[in-house]
Formats: sequence, C-alpha cells, structure tokens
Amino acid sequence: MEILHLGQQKNYLNNLKRNNIMNKPVNFELAKLLKKKEFPQPKTTFEAQKLGLEFNWYNEDGIYNANFKLDTTIQAPTIADVVMWLYEIYDIWIQTPFSHNDIKPFCWVISKTLRNISEEEENKNCWLSGIDNDNTQGYDSPTEAAESAIEYTLNNLI
Repeated sequence: MEILHLGQQKNYLNNLKRNNIMNKPVNFELAKLLKKKEFPQPKTTFEAQKLGLEFNWYNEDGIYNANFKLDTTIQAPTIADVVMWLYEIYDIWIQTPFSHNDIKPFCWVISKTLRNISEEEENKNCWLSGIDNDNTQGYDSPTEAAESAIEYTLNNLI
C-alpha cells in the first residue's frame, strides 16, 4: 500500500468532497464518541467558523439540527472534518478505496502519516485495512466505509 503524502491526501479529500461523499455528518453514535475523544464542540456559528467547521449538531435525542439547546447539543461534524482532525491531531489518515468486491465495493485503509512516524513504526505498522481488521467483505458506500474506519480509529488507535 502506497502512503499518500500531504498534497496527495488533500487532493484525495477534495475529490471526495466535490462528489459530496465526505460532506455528510457522521452518525449520532460517532458524534457522541467524538465528543468523548475531545473533538471540538463549538457552541456558535462564529466559533465553528474559527475552527473551520460547519455548525451542525445533534440534540440529546439524536435528531440532526433540531431543538437547539446550548447545553445538550453534540457537534455533528462532517466525515471530512473528522478525517482532517485525525490527520492534524493524531497523524492518522483514512481512505475509502474500492475493495475489489463486486457485492460491497468499498473498504477502508488507515495510514500513519510520515510526519511524525518512527522508522520502526513505518516498517511494521504503516497501515491497517478494514477488510483485514473487521472481517467484512467491504461496504456498500464510501460513507459507510469511512464511518467504520473512524469508529475503529477512535476505539482502537487513540
């Protein structure tokens, strides 16, 4: 597996965003997990803009952008926001390439970037594949694959 460098990573993400794949908010369960992992929780549109985030939220019942109560909302970041947060904070990069499976055509790959990686890490654990780690045969969509990769990362790598 080739490791993408910063310019390639941003081009990959921009292509996915243009196709509206990565502009979807993560599901409610991931939003709650992200809050536990200290993903930024802006409380105003201005705060969100300063962080480069969309100001979207779930209420305490898991309803997207409804019944806004400042104390009980959970930030609902887009998949792209989470991918970039993982990259910028933890040097972890997520991709959702084709899985070469005709029934469920997408999988995920998690890479440790080259910015802060030791030579030992680079040689033994540069990337993980969703097919190798969760015994699936792929996913129906890149969104489903990305959410699975994010969940794996949050639960197992940070």
